[in-house]
Amino acid sequence: MTLASESGAKDSVIRMSPSNEKRGTVVIFEDGESAGTVLQGFTLTGGTGTRWGAEFFMGGGGGILCLNGSSPTIADCEIRGNAAEKGGGIYCYGSAPTLRRCTVAGNRGGTPGADGNSYGAGVYCAAGSPAVLEDCEISGNFGLGGGLYLDLSDATITRCKIVDNEKLGAFCLRCVPVFQSCTIARNYSPEAVAKGEEGGPGLGCNNGGNPKLIDCTISENRGAGVLAASGAHPELSECTLDRNFGNGGFCRSGSSIRFRNCKITGNSSSRGGAVMVDFNSKVTIEGSTIAGNSTLQGGAVFASSSGTNVKIDHTTISGNAARLGGGVYCEDKAEVTRRAAPESTSPTS
Repeated sequence: MTLASESGAKDSVIRMSPSNEKRGTVVIFEDGESAGTVLQGFTLTGGTGTRWGAEFFMGGGGGILCLNGSSPTIADCEIRGNAAEKGGGIYCYGSAPTLRRCTVAGNRGGTPGADGNSYGAGVYCAAGSPAVLEDCEISGNFGLGGGLYLDLSDATITRCKIVDNEKLGAFCLRCVPVFQSCTIARNYSPEAVAKGEEGGPGLGCNNGGNPKLIDCTISENRGAGVLAASGAHPELSECTLDRNFGNGGFCRSGSSIRFRNCKITGNSSSRGGAVMVDFNSKVTIEGSTIAGNSTLQGGAVFASSSGTNVKIDHTTISGNAARLGGGVYCEDKAEVTRRAAPESTSPTS
């Protein structure tokens, strides 16, 4: 079944005026719809989310809600101006929709639900929702939860823009999503901006969040380009991390980050302009370029605390600036090894 507008999303608006506070989503897929169920060419706005389950404990999905293994195709739609505690724009729970050429913008995720939490101002995928997003834009979503929030959901995100969202660009835990040829940029935390501090990473990973990024650009975020904490293990290949107001990559609390053939340039932070490694964590940098980063300690890499491990292989480190250690700065018995790499033009401490 296909429901398609004749004149496109700009002129075909479905506006929700909720009369039932427990069922305020603009469009709901809840009967196991397949990829052959297509929604195309509409603007969905005004949704306030839906509650379901025992005592309506679960809730979310301002613009679109996918439940019960539904896997619809949503194409050329704009999901704007919706609000819900989880998935202000879109909430996928145990479902696997495909989104193509969609815009998810200006949605709010900021009213804590029954469990006291609020996730995914733009898109929230949970409970095994391997959604597919192709050529989409997730931008300008605000409140709690950032642009894209993935929990137990191995989503595939291709050629998408995740930009200008509040709190953070994307976040993942307990899943292995794949980002390919994406842009994650200019995401921010208003509180950090007000204080002139770092905050609001481009991509945050936690507790088994192990994303794979290929040919992505992560730039101009208010915090670290990529933040890995509490047992997260992201891998980046052929990526550019540029001009983040925070480290290019920040790894802590038993996590690891692997950079392969990446460019880490022009980032700034108080410690570790390009890469910060802390609290029993590990970073591997292979075949990459680290240049033009600035900080107080460790222009390229700052390694802190015993149990921290950094391996640098065939990587050029040049033109980084710091008061201490323009190249690599180590403290507290951190282990750093560098093999078969071109000579650094910055000192190592």
